[in-house]
Amino acid sequence: MDFLVLAQQAPSPSGGLLALEGLQAIVGLASIVCLILVIVKMIQNGQTGLGIASICCGLIALVVGWQNATAWNIKTLMTVWTILIVINIILGIITGSMAQSQFGH
Repeated sequence: MDFLVLAQQAPSPSGGLLALEGLQAIVGLASIVCLILVIVKMIQNGQTGLGIASICCGLIALVVGWQNATAWNIKTLMTVWTILIVINIILGIITGSMAQSQFGH
């Protein structure tokens, strides 16, 4: 019974916070698609070991992708992926501060 009372008193996230979290999820999914595309390109170009390592550490794919962006003709993909990463970081900071101010601790 006490749990139900506490659950009813807990503040719920505002619509703005939920919208930003949803946007962050969409941007994150798009970033994963870019990661997969770069890994495929790595494997197609004989970088199988690095491609497999990139499954565990996406930073490898980001660095190797930029190093070979011109040769592999993926400059646009790398630019989009980098922008998505920056947007996701910014959204994370914004949603984190909104949640902190809303729920406080």
